[in-house]
Parts: sequence; structure tokens; C-alpha cells
Amino acid sequence: MLSKSYKVVFVSDLETDMVIGQDVFNEQGNILVPKGFTINSVYKIKNLLMSNSIQMVKIMEENEIEEDKTPDPVFKYVHNYAQKCEDIKDTFEKMVTGKNIQEEELNSKVEDTLTELNSNINIFQLMQKVKSMDDATFSHSHNVSLISYSIGQWLDLKDELLKELALSALLIDIGKIMVPKEILNKKGKVTEEEFEILKRHSTFSHQLIEKYSFINKRIENGILFHHERWDGSGYPMGLKGENIPLFARIIAVADVYNAITSKRPHRDKKTPFEAIKIMENNFLDKLDINILYTFLNKIGGLFIGQAIRLNNNKTGEIIFIPKRNIHRPVIKLDKDDTILDLNESKNKSLYIVDFI
Repeated sequence: MLSKSYKVVFVSDLETDMVIGQDVFNEQGNILVPKGFTINSVYKIKNLLMSNSIQMVKIMEENEIEEDKTPDPVFKYVHNYAQKCEDIKDTFEKMVTGKNIQEEELNSKVEDTLTELNSNINIFQLMQKVKSMDDATFSHSHNVSLISYSIGQWLDLKDELLKELALSALLIDIGKIMVPKEILNKKGKVTEEEFEILKRHSTFSHQLIEKYSFINKRIENGILFHHERWDGSGYPMGLKGENIPLFARIIAVADVYNAITSKRPHRDKKTPFEAIKIMENNFLDKLDINILYTFLNKIGGLFIGQAIRLNNNKTGEIIFIPKRNIHRPVIKLDKDDTILDLNESKNKSLYIVDFI
């Protein structure tokens, strides 16, 4: 039987005969393109959407499937996720204990980590939906690798560099295995002395991987310098600006985003829009601003169609992401289809508290 499914695509990737899978609204809440519209003139539709700052839309697909046998993407992701993190843990422990790791084994971990990106599911939505995810070293490394790879794609890096970037991001926290667990898992703020110990993890990680001849300098530098900051306030060497290697600058953005949206021992996970707000307000002088804004603008569009809950307990769906104040999207409420622009002053007390 035929079953309809949906995927989010960039406006620049629209093609003739694609069918719009969801009403597309402008900033004022007016429908620009209705659900079910079949694209005849690609040029006209791209021009219309881009002139209204629409970056991504939902496209309807028809798939030949057997009824009731299509696995739910969230279930499938969760099912695979624990095993992947366990595999990463095994590899880390081998490296820490000095066991020999072959290049093929590390490459297979990268390929395995990136499998989700080769499907039609929205990996960023799934990361947020899976409530069981936390900031354990292995899940964090897995996520940062996926996010870094995505950023690299948005920056048009070549395939070879993308694979190296993903491996570098996957290994950034291997050195945390050498940090006392009572510091890593401490509930509450670490002391200055504990923080100095925690900061050594990037150096530990570098020491553990530098003996492998197949790990090149680009990968090593991404691991060693991913906590450096644009203004020179980072560690371990206090590098500034473009003196920080490119891989490290990309991984830094992915690392900060995933840390904010992950559960920590001392707080719950925050929504992507809370993360966007924090990154816009607190990290403009800390991260490469070009990479940061490429990331923020792209990731905002990936949450079009996402079901959310507001702090007044009303539910709805994200239908538009503004270019400014990305963290204040336009919502269509479930109850009466009211269009709610969180950027309007009358709605300043409202904000997204959960993805549903």
C-alpha cells in the first residue's frame, strides 16, 4: 500500500512535481503556499519563499510499504542509540588501556555514527525528543560528531574533510575517562580546583590519540583545541580568532549546543530554542561568528513543523522561523489554529518549554 511520509528540505533543493506537505506561512501568519500544492514552476516558488525568508519546507512523499510494519523513527533511533554509545565506550576504553586500535575500526565507528544523517529523518528533532539522552561522555561524543558533520556540510567542506571532522568530534572527550567520576558527575558547581582537573580532558584526549599515525594533524587539532574561544578565554593554550584551527571552531559550536540541550547532573536539558537564545546572547564573542550564525540559521529551519508546548500549557506547531530572534518562532496553536508570533510584544511572556 502507499503511505504518505514527510521530509524537510531546503528551499534551494526544491524540484518540479514535489508536493508541499504542510501549509507554509509568512511572518504575519498568512498562508503563502498551501499543503498539497504541487510545484510546477520551481523558479517562482523558490523566489516566493526566499523573499519571505523561508529557508525550509516540508515535502510530502509516497512510499510503498507494508501496513503496520514501518518502524517508528524515534523507536528505531532509540533502539540503535544505546548500542552505538556502548560501542563508542568500548573503543574509548581500548584506547585508554593502550590496546591497539586499527584505522578501520575508528572509521567504522564514524560510518555507524553518521548512518542517521543518510536517512530522511530529522536527526536534530530526534535528539531533542529522546528524553533518556543525557550528557554522558559517549552520548555527547556521538551527538557532537553528528552535529559537527552537519555544520561541515553547511560550510561546504569536501567529503574527505567531513569524515575527518566527524572522527575528530567523536574523540574530543575520550580523555574524560581519565577524569575522576566524582568530578564528572558532580551535582552542582565544581570548585576552581576541580575545574582545572576537568579542563585537562582535552590534553588527555590528545595524548591518547597522538600515537596513532593514521590520525592526522587536522583531527588532532580539533580534539586538542575544541575548548579554545574566539576571544582567547578558552583552553588549553588560550588561542584567539583564526589561530584556532577550523575543525576546533566547528566542534566548539556543536559541543556548546549539545551541552546546553543535554541533561546534566545539576539541571534538566534545555530546548533548542533556549540553546539558540543562550548562544546568541552569551557566545557571540566566544565562537566563530560566521560558523555560529550558519549553524543557528540552519538549525532553526529544521524545527519547522515541530510540535511544542508553551509555558501557558498550550500546544502548537512551529510554522515560521524569523531571521532575527531565531529563538522566537511563529506558532500555530492546536486548539483553534490561532497564529502566535512570539516576537510580538504582547507575547513576550510566552516561550517554548518542551518539544512533544
